[in-house]
Amino acid sequence: DPERRYRIVVGGSSHVAAGDGYALLVDGQLVHESSAGVHRRQGGQPRGGHVYADLREAFADGEVTIAVHSFLRYNTPRGPVPPNGHLSLWIEEARTPPL
Repeated sequence: DPERRYRIVVGGSSHVAAGDGYALLVDGQLVHESSAGVHRRQGGQPRGGHVYADLREAFADGEVTIAVHSFLRYNTPRGPVPPNGHLSLWIEEARTPPL
C-alpha cells in the first residue's frame, strides 16, 4: 500500500549481550546488515531494515522471499561459550500521516 510504510524487524537479539549480528535479505538482495551485537545503552531498540521505494518492487507480485542469517555470539565478557541465542522476524506496517 503506497500510503503505508513498512519495516522488517529482527527480534531476539535486541538486548545487550543477547545476540550478535545478522544479515537481512529480500529476494536475495541485502537490505541491512549488522556485523556486531548491541552495545551498552542501546538495548531494546528495533533492529532490521525499512522497505523503501526501491525495494517495494520485490513485493509487487505478491510473492517475496525474506531471509535472515544470524552471526551468533561465541564469547561473552566471561569467556568463550557455545553459540546460542534465538532470532525472530516480522513485518510492521504504519499508516503515513497526512501532511
